[in-house]
Formats: sequence, C-alpha cells, structure tokens
Amino acid sequence: MAGSSLSRRTYGLALLAVMGLAGGGSLALWLSTPPHRAVSLGFQAYRTAPAVVTQFAIEQPLTPIQPLIASGSADINIPRDSAGGSVLSLPNDVGGDGTWTISVEWVELPTDKAWTASATIAIEDLVRDTSTYHLLVILGPNGELLIGSDEARPDRSAQNDLARVCGTRAPAADKAWRLETGQFPELPRLLEGIDSNSAAEDGSSHCP
Repeated sequence: MAGSSLSRRTYGLALLAVMGLAGGGSLALWLSTPPHRAVSLGFQAYRTAPAVVTQFAIEQPLTPIQPLIASGSADINIPRDSAGGSVLSLPNDVGGDGTWTISVEWVELPTDKAWTASATIAIEDLVRDTSTYHLLVILGPNGELLIGSDEARPDRSAQNDLARVCGTRAPAADKAWRLETGQFPELPRLLEGIDSNSAAEDGSSHCP
C-alpha cells in the first residue's frame, strides 16, 4: 500500500474486514494512512439489476467478502451514489503503471445468475478531493460491470464513466439470494415490479 508498511496480504485482510462490517453496502470506516490518501468505495446497480456482491478485489485476486446488496438506479440517477460507502486505504498500484484492476463477483437478484468481471482504470481519471479518490462500482444486467467516478453535481456533466466490460458467467456461484429475506429483509422492496425479464424489456443492458 502506498505510504504504508502493510503487505498486499494484509491489505486483502483489511478489505475483507471492512466488507465484513457491511450493512446493505453502507459503511463508514476509515483505514487511511499517511499521506492521507484513501478511496471512497460505493456499490450501485441498474434499476432492473439489483445484485448481491460476494467477492471483490482491487489489484489482487478475487476475495470472498460478507455478501452485500448493490441496488439503486444508476442508469437513471445523477449523480450516481451509493447512499453511503466504505473508505479504504489506498490500494497498491501493482507494477507502478498508474492503473488499478477492479474485480467483482456478484449474483443478479432477478435471475439468480452469478457473474465475474474485471475492469482496469487509470488512477488519474478518478474524481478526487483533498484526501480521497471516489470509486463507484456499478452492476448492470447480463453481467455488465461499469466503473464510475462522478462529480457531486445533479446533472449529466457530473457522470464520469471510466470502464465498462461484460462479465463471464460463473454458474457454480448461482444462488437464489432473492429468497434470503431473513438475511436481507429489504429484498421484497428492492424486487418489487422486477423479474428476470425486466432488463430485456427496458433495454438497459449493454451486454448481450
């Protein structure tokens, strides 16, 4: 980690610990270290594609995390925000090439289908303030992964898309999370009016 003596393994454990405290994707934990640079991390989804995130990593192999829900209307709302997010210490820039590779595994709630995807972004393209880079992980239908970093303005000029990729199916991780209302009581509300055909019907998907 930049400015830290933590090893990459320690960073992975720290990230896992942070995600383990997640409540519906909303966290407020500082792990920043000198020179006081950190990453504000949020998860969102397209309106028709709420999902459960099960693994996540930046510049490392995918790591299992405490499952959290990514929801919202990232295909509609500007600015796109997660109504809360985690603040992580600055990830290591492996190879010093000025990029981060972000990897995610998730399960689409309407379809029970699991996907994995990785996207590489230029660190300099992230929106930042005096102490924090702002990183938004957005999940869309049919395995779409969109990495964004928006300005805090309520207009389209605030939208900053950094990378969009279509993921790969991970059938071994398929799961009917939509039935896990004991773990996620908000599921009936999130899925109201949404089914496995909703994304195809509204044409929101960028992935076939």
